[in-house]
Amino acid sequence: MKYFTRQKIQLIKYMDVFKQNKILIWIIIILVVINLGTIAGMWVMHLGRKPHHEILIHQSPHLPDRKSPGIGRFEMLGTELQFDEEQMSKFNEFRSGHQNEMKNLVEKINEKKKQILSEISVPESDTEKVGILFSEIGQYQTSIEKEIFNHFRKIKMICNDEQKQKLEKILKDISEPKIPPHPVPPPDKR
Repeated sequence: MKYFTRQKIQLIKYMDVFKQNKILIWIIIILVVINLGTIAGMWVMHLGRKPHHEILIHQSPHLPDRKSPGIGRFEMLGTELQFDEEQMSKFNEFRSGHQNEMKNLVEKINEKKKQILSEISVPESDTEKVGILFSEIGQYQTSIEKEIFNHFRKIKMICNDEQKQKLEKILKDISEPKIPPHPVPPPDKR
């Protein structure tokens, strides 16, 4: 009988509920920290991304190296098209207006996104309000696409025939996605 009680006491020591819960609590805390770190990392990567309209101009192999010191992406376009002084003056005028309009539209989109994120922290989010905000973002994104189109249309208007051909080639390269093909996985051998 003494032997049985000794086993029972040892079993109670190993089955200490507090110790088991303490381990589970630490595991949960570690998993929460990992999840928060992952979310924070994705958020930082999202903030560091360039907007679509900034990426477009860099995708053409016809433009000079964008890392060239003192040369911005729009100046590279003017250089590649070999604008004369008069064309470059008009080009710079177009560029200034385009940049201001793009900045304005991107700021409006960012403001709407902040409003959407603030709705997440509200106990009962107003889904109708969020839907309206999404629609407004879509309208601003449409305005961005129109602005890009109109900007390049204005540039084309100041080009001579040879420059128009170069511009069309650059725009064609920009518009084609540069996604590498994904390798096909080998067939499953079961």
